[in-house]
Amino acid sequence: MDDGVSTAVLLVHRDALIIDESGTYVSRVFDSGETSFVVEIPVKAGGVILGEWVQIVPLLRAGDQVVIRADERLDSGREVDITKIVGGHPSLSKEH
Repeated sequence: MDDGVSTAVLLVHRDALIIDESGTYVSRVFDSGETSFVVEIPVKAGGVILGEWVQIVPLLRAGDQVVIRADERLDSGREVDITKIVGGHPSLSKEH
């Protein structure tokens, strides 16, 4: 039944998802001002896929930075250099 209510969903690029035998997670970037480091955050992939973007049920908020590509596996606490991606990201509101 369509009640006209919109629900915002959080999307991440599919390359941000790390899937292994222990589950699915993303590497969230924390920036302390002097250094940036990653922490693995467990997530659950949701039902919305928009091109290369996948809905997640997160312990994340809109605006949090996640690693999309890395030269190697990043362990929690690992220092990283941040490179900004120029370009848009999808905006999606799901009605139910």
